Amino acid sequence: MSRPATTSQAANYFGVTSCGTTTHIFNRCIQDLLFAPSGIVYPSVEDFCKPASFQGNWPWYDCLCSKYKVINLCFETNCAGDASFSTAFKAETTYCATAAQYAPTVSPSLWSPSPDPSGPTLALPTGGNTDVPGLWPNNNNPAAKGNAAAGMHGVGLVVGLIAVAVGL
Repeated sequence: MSRPATTSQAANYFGVTSCGTTTHIFNRCIQDLLFAPSGIVYPSVEDFCKPASFQGNWPWYDCLCSKYKVINLCFETNCAGDASFSTAFKAETTYCATAAQYAPTVSPSLWSPSPDPSGPTLALPTGGNTDVPGLWPNNNNPAAKGNAAAGMHGVGLVVGLIAVAVGL
């Protein structure tokens, strides 16, 4: 297995020429971006993201978009005056726009917002045998009549349990 390149060995990925004394820092920034946990340093972003292309268009373009965002951060930080910056910026713009076209969406059949602006409501049981000890009293239970506080405490507990179950 080959060792990762040192800062002085970092390749000039974008052919930058006007970074001055920060050229080696810029190249290391790009190299670190293209270093995979497997130990491979890829020669380009497209090569780095190639495995994502096997998962479909969105993972491929999303990888390219996110990597070019970091590349442009490397440019902004270390080499903003280089002509290659505009090329990288255009690549980011193109890849991110394409990723947005392929991005997954939530189907309306899976989620429909409540027509009530206060949000969805929870239908609580009414009438009949609704006595659940410790949660809310049954209106037919004489021992519970007039004890609204006990009933509200129970409703709060039920709503709280539902909120936890739903992940709110």
